[in-house]
Amino acid sequence: MQAYYPAEEETPPCGQQSPSPPPTIVKLQLMLVWGCWPVWMYDPVDGFIDNDLPHDLPSYAELVTTFTALQTRYNALYINTPHEFSWIGFHSQEEEDQFKKDWYAAVSWLKEAAGEKYIVVDEVDFRPEEETEV
Repeated sequence: MQAYYPAEEETPPCGQQSPSPPPTIVKLQLMLVWGCWPVWMYDPVDGFIDNDLPHDLPSYAELVTTFTALQTRYNALYINTPHEFSWIGFHSQEEEDQFKKDWYAAVSWLKEAAGEKYIVVDEVDFRPEEETEV
């Protein structure tokens, strides 16, 4: 039996650079969807990775706690029973304003923690539906 030796990987000729690897920056897309984690991770070609935050973010645990609390508050804006799923909404304008303020603060904190390593895209639009229709 003859031994098998794999061929050496080709290297570019001296003075030439290897082709650049594809971009590796991950996009963190923020969306409020009932019953889902609000942070969606996508690879550079928009392939879904996970509903999570990157574990290497500074303040990872605190960010998870903050976004989990926001998602819980958002979920509470709906009735969800075996017989009904419908929007209840906020109980007051003050409650809605506080939610928006807390959301924007969390997004700002996430953007700061992400730095230039991750792209953060906030898809949440708090304008009334009639204003967002085209």
